[in-house]
This record gives sequence, structure tokens and C-alpha cells, in this order.
Amino acid sequence: MMTTYMLDSAAEQDDRLFECPTCGLPAHIEDRFTLAGAPSPVEHIKLVCGAGHWCTPPVDQLPAAKPKRHGAERPGGSAAHA
Repeated sequence: MMTTYMLDSAAEQDDRLFECPTCGLPAHIEDRFTLAGAPSPVEHIKLVCGAGHWCTPPVDQLPAAKPKRHGAERPGGSAAHA
């Protein structure tokens, strides 16, 4: 039997980046879901990085969010503008 589930709208709107636990590249939240747990259900997220690694940690064990960069940095700390 195939299980199908939809992306949570909160996951679609969450644009924070996290460090991939496997390779250190930026990873984003692709999905949110809840699994049965004791004493109560546990919310999980699916993190995916550009190298294709993914993991599903509980929300309370998320790695620290990485700041998003809006432009490539130039030597001296200034951002490049297009």
C-alpha cells in the first residue's frame, strides 16, 4: 500500500536554512508531519540539502538555523549587488 501525504502549508512557507547534519551544506524544510509517540504525538520535519541528503528529526531537536545571505559576499564583508 502506498502512503500519500500533502506538504503542510507551514513547511511551504518556512524559508529558514539549516545545516545538513551529513555534509554541512544548507538544508531546507521540505515537509512537516506528526508521528505517534508516548506520552503524546511528536512533530517531525524533513530537512533536505542540495546534495540530496535528508533527515527527519523531531522539531525540538532542529539544528540551529543558518542566516540567509541575499548576495555573494565580497572581501571586506560587503555584499555584491546585481
